[in-house]
Amino acid sequence: MREFERGARPIAARLRAGILKLALALRIEGNRGIEAFGLSPLQAQILGLLAASSNAMRLTDLAVASGVRLATASAAVKSLSEKRLVSRRRSARDRRSVEIAATAAGRELASRSAAGLPALDRCLARMPGSEQEALLKTIATLIGELVASGNLPTQRICPDCRFFRPNAHPGALRPHHCAFADLAFADRTIRFDCPDFVALESGGSAAPSSRSPVVGAARRGAGGPGDWPARARAGDRAAAGRPYRPRVAARLPGRVGSKEPPSR
Repeated sequence: MREFERGARPIAARLRAGILKLALALRIEGNRGIEAFGLSPLQAQILGLLAASSNAMRLTDLAVASGVRLATASAAVKSLSEKRLVSRRRSARDRRSVEIAATAAGRELASRSAAGLPALDRCLARMPGSEQEALLKTIATLIGELVASGNLPTQRICPDCRFFRPNAHPGALRPHHCAFADLAFADRTIRFDCPDFVALESGGSAAPSSRSPVVGAARRGAGGPGDWPARARAGDRAAAGRPYRPRVAARLPGRVGSKEPPSR
């Protein structure tokens, strides 16, 4: 037994191998699904980004979010426009810039194509709820780490959002807090494609204060499972004086009060 264990590769290496195998399976099944709708993988990705966004997006933002060159994103958007799945218009804020949005047909197709992973859905459905919640947080943490290290474009997930307050309510059933909706929530409610997302270093008038749970956790050197280390490091970068590009988030349905997050 000991000889068998000594011969095993490190856990991190085996996790990496397993994740790559999952990625291969998802790519095979995903490509099979979107091809039925006449879309390339990049076209489906861009259409999904636009359908999930509450606002129109610039071509440069789509290219960054998709991890491709501007010319490659432009060709995909042109194809989607010819299929009448997206619309293009001049920005009201900057007439030199073009904004792109999904049409009604594009949103419907994005919704149908996103449901094209039945094998994965069956696997997840067989997992106990507690394992699903643990996996959800693990994936969110990995994505947050990759974004914080610059190895993945900004994603519309809670740990990368400037309104996310991790562990703002220690010991509570809903330990995290969304400053946009002004609501507490648990790990199982973490969003991966929030329409009200605002990137940590892209919106707002001021960086998080040193009293915030994000920056405070980073400066205390917290690093346990519930400390969201990637988000804390990103909070420290913002607090260090990274510039913000002003942006006002859309109001949540039924939300009462200002569009600005409550002061902390």
